[in-house]
Amino acid sequence: MRTGKVFYGPARAVWAGLLALALSCAASRAEERPVTGLLWRERDVPAVFPLQVRTLAGRDYYLLLVDAVSGQERLGAYLRGGEFFRVLVPPGRYELRVSYGTDWQGEVKLFGGGAETGSLNLPDPLAFKVTGLGRKSGHQVDLRGGTPAAPELAGIHDQALCQSSVLDLESLRWPDPRPPEPREMGQDRALGAVDMTETRYSAPRYDLVTRLCP
Repeated sequence: MRTGKVFYGPARAVWAGLLALALSCAASRAEERPVTGLLWRERDVPAVFPLQVRTLAGRDYYLLLVDAVSGQERLGAYLRGGEFFRVLVPPGRYELRVSYGTDWQGEVKLFGGGAETGSLNLPDPLAFKVTGLGRKSGHQVDLRGGTPAAPELAGIHDQALCQSSVLDLESLRWPDPRPPEPREMGQDRALGAVDMTETRYSAPRYDLVTRLCP
């Protein structure tokens, strides 16, 4: 004896339509999976300090940076496991809160619930500050401990950006193919006197270059 319901005619068509709609919604939700990068960031202070996070493939990650003093959320980022990720953050001390899973459902539900989701927090806040002349100190956080299904903190390493001024050699060249000829004064033409106010000189220009400190 069958206990389940069997639908025919219009009812069957309605249920088929609902099933197709559900599958369509699931597919569209999968397409909305963000690419690796910054989702949002507070803009009240400049972001110049590096934060790099390294992960294993197999799970996606949502990173939330929270001010350790005020509790204010400073930035949110999405990271597809195994992909390169580095972002610039404002100065200060921050808690890094990490959520991971396979089914992204937005910044409210994150990855939902279930066995494939989880979260982890770093034991101590991360400090981002200037530690020397032109040296902006940040961190590299390695989450490749454990397994892709259950990532763990493998280590935290210092990472800094250094800035230096580099001479632009092009700025030392004449703007014309050859130096301009000085204009001779009419009354002193025979003596060869010249008006040096018309002679153009190049001024050296320096570019500010930012790179990872050795």
